[in-house]
Amino acid sequence: MSDWQILLPERLGEEIAHLSPPARRAVHDAFGTLVQDPRTGTPEPTITTAEIRRILTSPTPAGDRITILYRVHPDPRTVEIIWLITGP
Repeated sequence: MSDWQILLPERLGEEIAHLSPPARRAVHDAFGTLVQDPRTGTPEPTITTAEIRRILTSPTPAGDRITILYRVHPDPRTVEIIWLITGP
């Protein structure tokens, strides 16, 4: 089976551009995990009408982790990135 496609809204492009290089690398690695199997993330139990999940990146050298909130669309095999949250 082929990998999943990542849909990144334009509004998040600037957010990613402002991340440090190690944080951008952590996001890139997390996206790599998502294209292999987007259901590896933790489901959000309070949202029952859509398959909303979250995944944490590996810690950056500064100790920050980035939470990526996303929605899985089985047809046409896409992962829609909704939000990025950075913090310790």
